[in-house]
Amino acid sequence: RYGISGRAASYSQYMKVSEMKAGESARVIAVAAEKKAAERLKMLNVYEGARITLVRRAPFGGGVMLEAGGVRLACGEKLAEGISVAKECGDERADI
Repeated sequence: RYGISGRAASYSQYMKVSEMKAGESARVIAVAAEKKAAERLKMLNVYEGARITLVRRAPFGGGVMLEAGGVRLACGEKLAEGISVAKECGDERADI
């Protein structure tokens, strides 16, 4: 499992991907997943320091669709709960 790095101190609002709203963007600060899942996420541009956007939520807690580095991916609710993100200080939209 991956932890939160020292870079996390420059962020103003922490949350899990599962807590994000559709259209929100943030930086990944940690991925808490089994090694295989974490490696797969990294291949799909979801890794510590990456900018991600929550595109939409599935109904009834069915997971989320993320966009990272131009790639869209579906992510189950359990995995989304393990991805910690944060908006950067002074960046209300938190997107570039």
